[in-house]
Amino acid sequence: FKMLRFLIFLGLGLALILGALSDCNVCSSVTNVACVSNTSFQFCSTDLVPTGSIYTCPTGYYCTANSVICEANAAFRSCVGCGLCNTDSIFACLSANTFALCLGTTTPSQIVGSCGTNYVCDWSNPEICGTVATGSQATCPGTSDGIPGVDPTTMTPTEFCNIVQQNGRFPYGVDLTTTCRQYIYCHVNAGVWSGALYDCPGQTYFNSTARLCGTGVPPRCSTGYPTSCWSSGSGSCSGTTITNANEYCRSLGTAGRYPYGGLTATTCKQYVTCYSVDGVFYGNIYSCPASTYFDSTTQLCTTKTQARCSDTVQCLTLNDRLLP
Repeated sequence: FKMLRFLIFLGLGLALILGALSDCNVCSSVTNVACVSNTSFQFCSTDLVPTGSIYTCPTGYYCTANSVICEANAAFRSCVGCGLCNTDSIFACLSANTFALCLGTTTPSQIVGSCGTNYVCDWSNPEICGTVATGSQATCPGTSDGIPGVDPTTMTPTEFCNIVQQNGRFPYGVDLTTTCRQYIYCHVNAGVWSGALYDCPGQTYFNSTARLCGTGVPPRCSTGYPTSCWSSGSGSCSGTTITNANEYCRSLGTAGRYPYGGLTATTCKQYVTCYSVDGVFYGNIYSCPASTYFDSTTQLCTTKTQARCSDTVQCLTLNDRLLP
């Protein structure tokens, strides 16, 4: 009888957890709220589209699909993997196309990378960044404003929807006479994302704020800013480059050995040793022997090529300064 009662309680507990788990940007049938990250959420419209302001859970709480939106128990979180170091402690996805190196620990570091155009950060991809065509999905799906670095006109609507992973309508392009008058509609059925391309009626344009067709010309079409220029707020590949080891170590502020850059033929084979003297950080650059690369997880030189040096990664930055 005791074993039966234990199994009943175990089953109820598992049902509660499984009921609370959901996908990012999917409206919960319980609260009519969609989690957009581990710790933030949006309310949903009557047609189950996340919309409006983004709200943040209190510190130490996670967004869930449970009746209580923010829970302290991480097992209930909806956006599993977002902001967390992967099982190999190599990287953590921060947004749809940005990541941080974990340097062999369980905490994302200050070294941030950006995936290439139309690539997304995939927590389960050993190469860090991948495309929908090769089976990758964004671990941290985008917001209603679009996905930085992703141009919908270069892929099918279904491929785009597998990246954004959010119900609703999205702008398709910026050409005033063609793509500005179109939009992509994304929806999910049994966990599978699909998309279709639609035309606005008559002489109307798609408004990405209202998510409706209207007579006003949207700013993205009047200015000619392409979809791929939407800002993510992090992981920018513009700015000045760190040029020496002392500058690197003072920006990092921690002693140890760290990757110097992401160029396969040069800086991927180098590392920086940081140390402190009287509270001031200094550094030296060293090169790995022969045809070896610096492994940011083990802090050793290895013959294995490194994911951060892949062509799918556009750049690496340290506190908004580009690494060489």
